[in-house]
Amino acid sequence: MRQTRVVILAPAAFALAAIACGPPAGRVPQAYLFQKGPYQAVYGPDGRMMRLLYDSNGDGMADVITLFGAEGRPQQVETDTDLDGRVDRWETLGAGGRLERVALARRGQGSPDMWETFDPSGLVTRELDEDGDGRVDRREQFLAGRLVRVALDTDRDGRMDRWQQWAGGRLLSEELDTDGDGAADRRLHFDERGAFRGLEKIR
Repeated sequence: MRQTRVVILAPAAFALAAIACGPPAGRVPQAYLFQKGPYQAVYGPDGRMMRLLYDSNGDGMADVITLFGAEGRPQQVETDTDLDGRVDRWETLGAGGRLERVALARRGQGSPDMWETFDPSGLVTRELDEDGDGRVDRREQFLAGRLVRVALDTDRDGRMDRWQQWAGGRLLSEELDTDGDGAADRRLHFDERGAFRGLEKIR
């Protein structure tokens, strides 16, 4: 994923760059640049927008970069939300502009450590790298804004070893992998108040 911001070019500078680096004289340039206020739009030779850049604070660096697909529809948005010079939010858009996935760099290091995926059914899956090792160690799922499932990698070996079922804001049950083979072998049950009420061996 992109980790640096793009420098906003003045239209004249863009034209010079196209002449210096572009195709031989007489050929149609590969892109056209138009600027209005803090926005710069890059269009292809077919007139379709390829990229839209937005400089929110006027420092000459793009803080929001929107990338467009072949049909002229936005496909990805990259944002530097804290204006520190590095992208820290990536959005992937599907058909009709529907938000499909968001990646966030919560630690401000330029690489994501939290990912959210949005299913058309309404299920939202959130994955987190809590210790910064590049691997997901917590996965949460929400339906209608309520937590329904949680998976945890408690020993940080790259495999989930605890699986929780939630409903109505309370923990219903939890399955454990006690022998480290990647499959649950114990199930804990809880009552309507969330208090532990029993342990079941399931394998």
